[in-house]
Amino acid sequence: MQVSKKDARPVAPEDEGGEETIEQLLAQLHTHDWKTREHARWQLVTLRELAVFPLIDALEDPDWHVRWEAAKALHDIADARAAPALVKALRDRRFGVRWLVSDALIALREASLPPLLTALVHHGDSILLRNGAHHVLRDLSRGHVSREIAAILKPVVAALESIEPSMAVPMAAQKALDELPARIRKRTA
Repeated sequence: MQVSKKDARPVAPEDEGGEETIEQLLAQLHTHDWKTREHARWQLVTLRELAVFPLIDALEDPDWHVRWEAAKALHDIADARAAPALVKALRDRRFGVRWLVSDALIALREASLPPLLTALVHHGDSILLRNGAHHVLRDLSRGHVSREIAAILKPVVAALESIEPSMAVPMAAQKALDELPARIRKRTA
């Protein structure tokens, strides 16, 4: 990986030996050609932490293809700094984007829990958020986190599956948030 001296932004090498800035790669996510978008996404993934914040911004792009590619790249990078933005994106209007976002949160494991539980406390009335959170928390509690954390998440999953989740979820999420070990809360603060 190189950094362009002209503009001091990180760049990734192109296949033909040229350089592409993060901005150029993000612009390629707007094309209608899926191969170009895929290439740009993979180049952004190779930049790892340098691409995280631009990809977080791309989660709010008007073009759903861009949001999808950003969510996929953030899944592959799995950087905890993206967790709050990924949680917000669980309410995306496109199912495919929401699905990738939930998978990205699962990839973050314990790091996804504080922002996800906090969102459920404050926005437990959002059906899209609850649906995405159910997918994330159910998968995490089935082997992606310790038994201790799975036990903390179990009542939240039950609340999400209850008859009146909009009432039960915020309280269950707050209790789980309070019970999370300090090491998890501090790591993602």
